Order: sequence, then C-alpha cells, then structure tokens
Amino acid sequence: MAASPARNRSGRHRTRVAWEGMIPRPSAVTPGLAEAALTCAALAQARKLAEWTGASRQLTSSGVLKPALAVEACHALGIELPPGRLRTALDVDELMHAWDVACCAGYIVPGGSRAHATGRVAETSPENVLQCWLNAASAELGLPDEPCGDCLTVLHELSMADRPLGLAGLAEAVRPPEQPEDEEALCPACGEVHGPADLAAMIGYDEDDDLDDSLEHVESAVASLMSYGAATALAVAAAIPGASGEARVRLTPLGRMLAESVFVGCAPLADADAAALMDVLGAVPPKIAAQMAAPWLAARSPVLAVRELLAYAESAVPAQRMIAVAFAAGIGPFPSLPSGDGSPSRRP
Repeated sequence: MAASPARNRSGRHRTRVAWEGMIPRPSAVTPGLAEAALTCAALAQARKLAEWTGASRQLTSSGVLKPALAVEACHALGIELPPGRLRTALDVDELMHAWDVACCAGYIVPGGSRAHATGRVAETSPENVLQCWLNAASAELGLPDEPCGDCLTVLHELSMADRPLGLAGLAEAVRPPEQPEDEEALCPACGEVHGPADLAAMIGYDEDDDLDDSLEHVESAVASLMSYGAATALAVAAAIPGASGEARVRLTPLGRMLAESVFVGCAPLADADAAALMDVLGAVPPKIAAQMAAPWLAARSPVLAVRELLAYAESAVPAQRMIAVAFAAGIGPFPSLPSGDGSPSRRP
C-alpha cells in the first residue's frame, strides 16, 4: 500500500528545502490521460470517499473522522477494519491514505470540527481531473513543501530510462553517498577542516542508511506510483530455474506526464536569481538538479552563472553555500572561490 502523502514514508528522509509553495501543473492535458487518472486506484478511492463525505461529516480534535463515521466510511469504500472496537480512524491506514489523497486532490476540505466535499468531485473536465490527480501524486513525492530526494530519484530514473528498470538498480540509485573518510578534507564552501560527521551531515549522509533501507523506500515509492497509474510492473523470468524473477518497472503515459510536470514544469525560470535557483536545486539530488538548472544556465554565459552563484554563496547558510559552490565548480570557468570571510582569495 502506498504511504500517505501527508506522512513521512520511512522516517529516513534527509534535509529538504521548501520549493516556496510551488505546485506542479499538468504538462499535457488529453482525454486519455484524464481517463487514466480518473480510474487509477488512488484517485478512485479518494473520489468515493469524497462522495460519501458529502456536505458535512464530523471530525475529532485530531482532524480525522470520528470512529463511528470511520467505520461507516470503511464499509462504503470496502476497507477491512482491524479486529475489535475502532478507537480512532488513524488505526486504519487504508482509510487515512484515501483521506489524505482526497484532501491533497482538493476533493475534501477539512475545517475545524467538520469536513465537506468540494465541487471538484463532480467536475470531470480533463483539466480539472489531471490537476487534482497531479496535486495528490506530487504530494506523494513531498511536493510542494518537503521534496523527498529518494522518491524524486525513483521517478527521475524511470523517466530517463528507455527500458523497464529493476528495483535493485533503483535502490542503488537512491542509496546515499559513502561517508567521507578524510578527516583533513577542506570544505569547498568555507576552506575550513570539518570532521567526518560534519561533512556527512552537510551532504546528507546517514550512517543508518543501507541498501536494504533504499530498497524498502524504492518499493514503497513504486507502489505509490502504481496506485496512481503512473507506473506498471513487469514480471521478468528468473535467470535460474526455480528462482523468483525480479520485477521491472516502467512509467505509463501518466507517469511521464508527472515527471515532465515536476522536472521541467517546476524548473527555475531562466531569469530567476541565484537564491531562487538554489531554493529548488538544494532540495533535489545532483542529477535532477543538473536537469532542472538547464534553462537557467542556457540564459547566461558560464562566467556569469558562476559569478551569480558565488555572490549568493557569500551570504548563504553553510549547507546552501556548499551546494552553490559545488554547483558552480561544475560549470566552469571558475574565477575564484570566496574564502571563509567572503573575500575571493582561492582557486580550486
């Protein structure tokens, strides 16, 4: 089951930066895409829940359906209840996921002690359906406020592939970088020596992360994409008779629309300043950042791009400063790096 878009998928997400409330817009609007969105499992359940909610349903102080109403909603949606008396709707994951999807899609609006369905449920124009679908699907990626680098990496890897990808390969792609070992390494942002723990924190390394964690996260992200009709899984025959084959995943047309809406539609504008650029690039893995920065880089010469990034780095917080300097270093030519006191005194 896909994780709730309003909740951390595994609790292991690394530092993220808000995209200033950026909401993706559909990169393409067609009747075929709208039909696929309307009939996908996640949106179908959310719409059914919104229709059941109707004009008004009572909520608890926690903002969820009262237990008796939660039981009624589960019966309406065909959701199996846990044994015994239901204490809170929060104990029914499938119901809470449908509730969160409905809220993110704009089908249900909770307010105070009650919630009501909106007119978006009845509005089935392709534009409305796809925007509602995109609102909910992008929330699974942590957008707009808390982009999840791992989930975005899964989507990006699938969008760039010309063939179905295996889960193990996707897990390798989202696996965090190795912990720095050089205790005397100079920080490229300030020229000072940090311990391994400091450097690890700045690049998002978590010593508790391993390949098993990455695989679990990938499986959850893929399950989420599939529930939205954005991906399909293909069974591949095992290389050894009797062994289990590895599932391979590919994006559907809806999934490719999602990827384009996020990675192209949410890319910084060509005339954005360096601060706006880094608000986005600082929230995503380097490979995705390189793609999203393309319009900004194309609008200025390498020298001007580096100059703008270094000027931003002089007053940025350490983490963003390090990212900006590293990004500038990859552009070249590199006139100078600001020293710890802000003066341009070093060259790489």
